[in-house]
Amino acid sequence: MSHFLQLHLLTFYPPSNLNRDDTGRPKTATVGGVPRLRISSQALKRAWRSSAIFAERLREHRGQRTQRFGEDIERHLRERGIEPQRALEIARSITQHFGKLKPEKDPAPARTEQLAFIAPEERAAGVVRPDRCRRKDRADCRATASPCRHRRRHRNVRAHVGRQPSIQP
Repeated sequence: MSHFLQLHLLTFYPPSNLNRDDTGRPKTATVGGVPRLRISSQALKRAWRSSAIFAERLREHRGQRTQRFGEDIERHLRERGIEPQRALEIARSITQHFGKLKPEKDPAPARTEQLAFIAPEERAAGVVRPDRCRRKDRADCRATASPCRHRRRHRNVRAHVGRQPSIQP
């Protein structure tokens, strides 16, 4: 016969504004006939992911969710003397592999419409590859091919700790 031990624990958290519903009120749950504030696992996992210990231990392996990857590439190219319009073309040609781009007439045309998960290797490749391409006349040169075409070697921590929405299937 096997034994099964089930623990129900209440954990004290200092006063804070952890979880709110759609009306802005604190989420509650009744435990033991007493109403208590509720903290979702999503809120806890976000706190873990954003902790200093987590960041220190996974320093080289942490990806980042961002819409601004194209702006980073564009800034990098401008700092190296590329004219602004050319830098934007190259940045957009790379960023299109990470999600749908904002329209060219948008105030931030190098951004994606949605958040993209960018691995450290992809960030490095997205900045290095345009340097190889900057002297060419075409924005779609082979050097600006998708930085994510190579197999990822990082750990997608978000998929293991919390939810990871997919940009493209």
